[in-house]
Amino acid sequence: MTTILSKDEYMTERALAEMWGLKRNTLQKWRSAGVGPKFLKRVGRIVYRKQDIAEFEQNNIFQRTTSDKR
Repeated sequence: MTTILSKDEYMTERALAEMWGLKRNTLQKWRSAGVGPKFLKRVGRIVYRKQDIAEFEQNNIFQRTTSDKR
């Protein structure tokens, strides 16, 4: 099954890196490590669905910087 995304449903690697203040290299490393938001490969291009970006952000909300559970 092929999913057709309109341009307002996805972001390019460059746009996401800019939005998050990251280098594109960081997103590339995350993909290799299997971390970060889900992504699609479209004719050799990497794109991220906005719903997956939102889900990743939602799953990475923290109240403290340490893992101390006192």
